[in-house]
Amino acid sequence: MAVTPDSLQVYVANAGSNNVSVISTATNTVTTTVGVGTTPLGVAIIPPAPTPKPSLTITKSHTGNFTAGRVGVYTITVGNNGTAPTDGTTVTMKDTLPAGLTAASITGRGWSCVRSTLTCTRSDVLNPGNTYPPITLRVRASRTATGTLTNTAMVSGGGDGTATATATATDPTIIDPCDDHHHW
Repeated sequence: MAVTPDSLQVYVANAGSNNVSVISTATNTVTTTVGVGTTPLGVAIIPPAPTPKPSLTITKSHTGNFTAGRVGVYTITVGNNGTAPTDGTTVTMKDTLPAGLTAASITGRGWSCVRSTLTCTRSDVLNPGNTYPPITLRVRASRTATGTLTNTAMVSGGGDGTATATATATDPTIIDPCDDHHHW
């Protein structure tokens, strides 16, 4: 005898009748009987293999500390670590700058980027284990920005099959005070 993973049915091998009975657990009655050949001795239920799905990832990085009043650069990379390619629907990367940072430009080969919303989109297929070309986000730190600011970016779309369907990356960035007042 074997129970289905959802516990809705029980399959019972009937060696004397050369068949398998399917019993509804809700009603405790036989709903069907299937002929299976001579003297069945056991039943096994193998769950179906999971459907392959894409799973988008995002990483965000920068080099060194930024300086108040100067431009700094972030690199944002979107990848697919799922088991299937993206499905050709729009993939959207959205960056959210913390107070103290202002976008100067946002670009990436093959990406359609809008600086005013810090959003980049594309819809070409991304195979598992690959990444799209990186996005370069140039920002200016305000003259009064100091300490650690955290920049956040999210990616969604493309048929992402994960439970949340949104991946997020954060990048804490140290802002050093300006050391040269001639740039003001």
